[in-house]
Amino acid sequence: MSSREAKSKGTKPKSRVPTVGSRVKFVFGLGEVTGTVIEDRGNLGVDGQRLLRVRFQIEGAGEPFETELPADDVRLAA
Repeated sequence: MSSREAKSKGTKPKSRVPTVGSRVKFVFGLGEVTGTVIEDRGNLGVDGQRLLRVRFQIEGAGEPFETELPADDVRLAA
């Protein structure tokens, strides 16, 4: 059974996809950062993965950074 079939059969628990405005945490470099989802790009990733555009700030950097990440690579911040 392929991973796509397993997902469609519900054998893998579905994680909640963060919505626009949600605070999320993800690995960036050697640490974890917190950012805000600014856009849900849809299922544009490899094998239809949902992509999210996230804005985050790094201490000491002037302007905030923006990146696109698969929804599976982020988790909701507490």
